[in-house]
Amino acid sequence: METLFIEPTEKTPLVILDAKNSKFELIGVSVPESGADFYKPVLNWLTAYSEKPLKETVLVVNLDYFNISSSKMILFMFYKLMEIRDKGKNVKVHW
Repeated sequence: METLFIEPTEKTPLVILDAKNSKFELIGVSVPESGADFYKPVLNWLTAYSEKPLKETVLVVNLDYFNISSSKMILFMFYKLMEIRDKGKNVKVHW
């Protein structure tokens, strides 16, 4: 599975979703104009990843600030992680 890497901006976080190296991170600030637009590729990647997840998935969230639309999308990310957990895989979130 290809790595999803999104460079950070003043309004969006660094996103690294790298199954090959077990690196899953959100770092910075998340205040995009449209959380749905920004997080769509992230949620799509997690949906594909959930089909064949690693034995252990650890997401590191290091956000200094996030807005309401981002919080909704982060919640959807957590739902995806719960689906992975429900398949018997180990899932951790470091906030």
